[in-house]
Amino acid sequence: MKLTQEQLEQFDREGYLFLPNLFSTEEAAFLKGEAEAIYQQDRQEVWREKSGVARTAFAAHQYNEGFRRLGSHPRLIEPVEQLLDGQVYMHQYKVNGGCYGCQPYWTAFKFLNNGFEDPVIHFIQPMLIDIQSI
Repeated sequence: MKLTQEQLEQFDREGYLFLPNLFSTEEAAFLKGEAEAIYQQDRQEVWREKSGVARTAFAAHQYNEGFRRLGSHPRLIEPVEQLLDGQVYMHQYKVNGGCYGCQPYWTAFKFLNNGFEDPVIHFIQPMLIDIQSI
Protein backbone atom coordinates (compact mmCIF):
# COMPACT_ATOMS: atom_id res chain seq x y z
CA MET A 1 0.00 0.00 0.00
CA LYS A 2 1.40 3.35 -1.02
CA LEU A 3 0.48 6.57 0.72
CA THR A 4 -0.86 9.39 -1.42
CA GLN A 5 0.82 12.79 -1.63
CA GLU A 6 -2.08 14.17 0.43
CA GLN A 7 -1.46 11.57 3.16
CA LEU A 8 2.26 12.34 3.20
CA GLU A 9 1.51 16.05 3.55
CA GLN A 10 -1.00 15.35 6.33
CA PHE A 11 1.60 13.31 8.18
CA ASP A 12 4.20 16.07 7.81
CA ARG A 13 1.68 18.64 9.03
CA GLU A 14 -0.07 16.71 11.83
CA GLY A 15 2.39 13.98 12.77
CA TYR A 16 -0.05 11.09 12.37
CA LEU A 17 -2.24 9.29 9.87
CA PHE A 18 -5.51 7.48 10.43
CA LEU A 19 -6.01 4.72 7.86
CA PRO A 20 -9.48 3.24 8.39
CA ASN A 21 -10.15 -0.14 6.84
CA LEU A 22 -6.48 -0.87 6.23
CA PHE A 23 -7.39 -4.37 7.35
CA SER A 24 -10.83 -5.90 6.91
CA THR A 25 -13.33 -6.47 9.69
CA GLU A 26 -12.68 -10.20 9.33
CA GLU A 27 -8.92 -9.76 9.65
CA ALA A 28 -9.34 -7.59 12.75
CA ALA A 29 -11.77 -10.08 14.29
CA PHE A 30 -9.31 -12.93 13.64
CA LEU A 31 -6.49 -11.01 15.35
CA LYS A 32 -8.73 -10.07 18.26
CA GLY A 33 -9.43 -13.79 18.75
CA GLU A 34 -5.71 -14.53 18.55
CA ALA A 35 -5.03 -11.84 21.16
CA GLU A 36 -7.67 -13.26 23.47
CA ALA A 37 -6.05 -16.70 23.13
CA ILE A 38 -2.63 -15.22 23.91
CA TYR A 39 -4.05 -13.54 27.02
CA GLN A 40 -5.15 -16.96 28.27
CA GLN A 41 -1.61 -18.33 28.06
CA ASP A 42 0.76 -18.51 30.99
CA ARG A 43 3.78 -16.83 29.36
CA GLN A 44 6.37 -14.43 30.69
CA GLU A 45 5.56 -12.10 27.78
CA VAL A 46 1.99 -11.64 29.05
CA TRP A 47 1.97 -9.01 31.77
CA ARG A 48 -0.94 -9.02 34.17
CA GLU A 49 -2.54 -6.65 36.63
CA LYS A 50 -2.51 -7.60 40.32
CA SER A 51 -6.00 -8.99 39.74
CA GLY A 52 -4.57 -11.46 37.22
CA VAL A 53 -6.21 -9.77 34.22
CA ALA A 54 -3.89 -9.63 31.20
CA ARG A 55 -2.76 -6.12 30.34
CA THR A 56 -0.08 -6.49 27.64
CA ALA A 57 1.47 -9.28 25.60
CA PHE A 58 4.96 -8.48 24.38
CA ALA A 59 6.61 -9.94 21.26
CA ALA A 60 3.44 -11.72 20.09
CA HIS A 61 4.96 -11.99 16.61
CA GLN A 62 7.49 -14.46 17.98
CA TYR A 63 4.99 -17.04 19.22
CA ASN A 64 1.77 -16.42 17.29
CA GLU A 65 1.44 -16.90 13.54
CA GLY A 66 -1.35 -14.35 13.09
CA PHE A 67 0.66 -11.60 14.75
CA ARG A 68 3.83 -12.65 12.95
CA ARG A 69 2.02 -12.18 9.67
CA LEU A 70 0.56 -8.83 10.78
CA GLY A 71 4.00 -7.55 11.81
CA SER A 72 5.44 -8.23 8.38
CA HIS A 73 2.36 -7.41 6.30
CA PRO A 74 3.00 -5.09 3.35
CA ARG A 75 -0.07 -2.99 4.23
CA LEU A 76 1.66 -2.19 7.51
CA ILE A 77 5.31 -2.04 6.47
CA GLU A 78 5.16 -0.21 3.13
CA PRO A 79 3.63 3.03 4.49
CA VAL A 80 6.23 3.14 7.28
CA GLU A 81 9.06 2.60 4.83
CA GLN A 82 7.61 5.33 2.65
CA LEU A 83 7.47 7.75 5.60
CA LEU A 84 11.00 6.86 6.73
CA ASP A 85 12.35 6.76 3.19
CA GLY A 86 13.90 3.31 3.40
CA GLN A 87 13.94 -0.03 5.11
CA VAL A 88 12.84 -0.34 8.72
CA TYR A 89 13.06 -2.92 11.45
CA MET A 90 10.61 -3.68 14.20
CA HIS A 91 12.02 -2.59 17.52
CA GLN A 92 9.03 -3.49 19.71
CA TYR A 93 5.71 -5.28 19.27
CA LYS A 94 2.96 -5.68 21.82
CA VAL A 95 -0.76 -6.40 22.09
CA ASN A 96 -2.54 -4.15 24.58
CA GLY A 97 -5.86 -4.65 26.31
CA GLY A 98 -8.50 -2.02 26.80
CA CYS A 99 -9.52 -0.99 30.31
CA TYR A 100 -6.29 -2.53 31.57
CA GLY A 101 -7.17 -5.95 30.26
CA CYS A 102 -10.91 -5.87 29.59
CA GLN A 103 -10.30 -6.95 26.02
CA PRO A 104 -7.42 -6.87 23.57
CA TYR A 105 -8.07 -3.92 21.35
CA TRP A 106 -4.89 -2.56 19.84
CA THR A 107 -1.40 -3.56 18.93
CA ALA A 108 1.64 -1.34 19.00
CA PHE A 109 4.66 -1.50 16.77
CA LYS A 110 7.75 0.61 17.17
CA PHE A 111 9.72 0.84 13.95
CA LEU A 112 13.17 2.33 13.55
CA ASN A 113 14.80 3.33 10.32
CA ASN A 114 18.16 1.82 9.58
CA GLY A 115 19.95 5.16 9.95
CA PHE A 116 21.74 4.57 13.24
CA GLU A 117 23.38 8.01 13.32
CA ASP A 118 20.01 9.79 13.35
CA PRO A 119 17.37 7.16 14.13
CA VAL A 120 13.71 7.96 13.55
CA ILE A 121 11.02 6.08 15.44
CA HIS A 122 7.45 5.57 14.25
CA PHE A 123 4.66 3.96 16.20
CA ILE A 124 1.84 2.13 14.45
CA GLN A 125 -1.26 1.06 16.33
CA PRO A 126 -3.70 -1.14 14.40
CA MET A 127 -7.01 -1.22 16.25
CA LEU A 128 -8.71 -4.59 16.72
CA ILE A 129 -12.11 -3.09 17.47
CA ASP A 130 -14.27 -0.46 15.76
CA ILE A 131 -13.03 2.76 17.32
CA GLN A 132 -15.52 4.88 15.40
CA SER A 133 -18.22 3.75 17.84
CA ILE A 134 -16.20 4.73 20.92
